[in-house]
Amino acid sequence: MNKQILQIGNTLECALPAERARLVRLCASITGDAGSAEDLAQEVLLEAWRHLNTLRDPEKYTQWLNGIARNICLRWFRRQGRDIVRHSVSLHLESEEHEKDLNSLLADDNDLEVTLERKELIELLDRALALLPPETRTVMIQRYVEDTPLSEVAARLGTQPGAVAMRLQRGKLALRRLLLKDLEMQERVEHQEWEETRLWCVLCGQQLLLGQIDPQEGLVRLKCPICCAHPDAVLTASRLPQVLQGIKGYKPALKRLMKWAHAFYSEGLERGSITCTRCGRVGPVSIKMPESARDWLNDLYSPYAPIDASCTHCHVDNWIALDGHVLSHPRGLHFWREHPRMRMLPVREVEAEGRPALVVTLESMKENASFSLLLDRETYRELRSFSEGI
Repeated sequence: MNKQILQIGNTLECALPAERARLVRLCASITGDAGSAEDLAQEVLLEAWRHLNTLRDPEKYTQWLNGIARNICLRWFRRQGRDIVRHSVSLHLESEEHEKDLNSLLADDNDLEVTLERKELIELLDRALALLPPETRTVMIQRYVEDTPLSEVAARLGTQPGAVAMRLQRGKLALRRLLLKDLEMQERVEHQEWEETRLWCVLCGQQLLLGQIDPQEGLVRLKCPICCAHPDAVLTASRLPQVLQGIKGYKPALKRLMKWAHAFYSEGLERGSITCTRCGRVGPVSIKMPESARDWLNDLYSPYAPIDASCTHCHVDNWIALDGHVLSHPRGLHFWREHPRMRMLPVREVEAEGRPALVVTLESMKENASFSLLLDRETYRELRSFSEGI
C-alpha cells in the first residue's frame, strides 16, 4: 500500500463515523425502508473500505460514498424482487409541476443527493414506459400517474371499464418484463469481471483495453485502465443485439460496431435526425455532452463534445466521441487494420472552406503513418480525409 492510499485511508477512517448517520438517512430515503437502512449503510462502509484505492481525491469522499450507496441500494432493490412500478408510484413524465411534487416527497432541501438517486429509478421507469404501445402508455399514465378513476379513463377512451382494466393489467405485465430485463442486464454487467483484451487504446496507444462482452445480449464494453480513470468512464458501451448478437471476440465486435456507427451517425448528421435504436422514434442529433455521462466525458474529450443522438423518449444513450467517429470511417477502419496500435493526436483547429474546422488524426505508434479527418467545427460533418505513410 503506497503513501497516497495510506493518506486516503487515514482521511476516510476519520470521516466515516460522522458519515454513518448521513448514510443511514440516505439509504432510507433511496429505498423507502428505514428498517433496512442501518444494514445498507454498514454495507456501504465495508464496500468503501475494501475499495479505498478507487478514491482518487480524498476531498470528494462524500460524493464517492454517495455513489457506493446508490449501487448498494439498487442491488437491494433487485434482491427484494419488488414490483418497482408499485414501489415508485410517482413517475416523472413530462410534467414540471409533478417533478416539483416528487422532489418534495423524496428529499428535503438539504439532501440533493437523495433526489438524484431516486431520479435514476424514475428514468428507468420512463425508459420502460416509452417502449409500451402508445394506447397502453396513455391508459397507465392516466390511471396511475394522474390518479384518474377507472370509469373516467374509460369514458375518455369511449370504451368499457372492463376493457380498460384488461389493458392496464397487460400494460403492468409488459412494464414489469421490461424493467426486470433491464435490471437483470445491469446486474450481470455490474458483477462481470473486466478482462484484458488484445486491443490497444485509441486515445493513448499505451495500454491494452479492458473489456466485457455478452454475445447473447449483443453487448460490448471497453475501457482503458489509464485514460478511463473515472469509475464510470468507458470508451465503448454498446448494447445492440441487432448488430452484435452472437459475436464472441472483441476485435470482430468492435469492427462490426464501427461499421454500424459510421452509417448510423454519419447519415444522421446529414439528415439532422436519427432513429432511436431502442424505441424506433425519430429524434434530433447534435454536438453536445450527454447528460448521463457529462462528468467523465468532459474529462476525456473536453472541449470537443461527442455526436449525441440520445433518445428523449426512452432515454437510451446514443453517442459517439471524436475518436470513435474517426475510427468508424471506412478509411479509419482500414488504417486500424494496418496499424492496430495507434493513438489520437491533439485535435487541431483550422479554417477550411471559409469556416472553422477540426483536424482529428490517428497516428501509428510503430510506423510513420497517420490518418486524418477534416471536420466542420460546428456540425462534425466530414469535409475530407487524408492519409500519410500508408
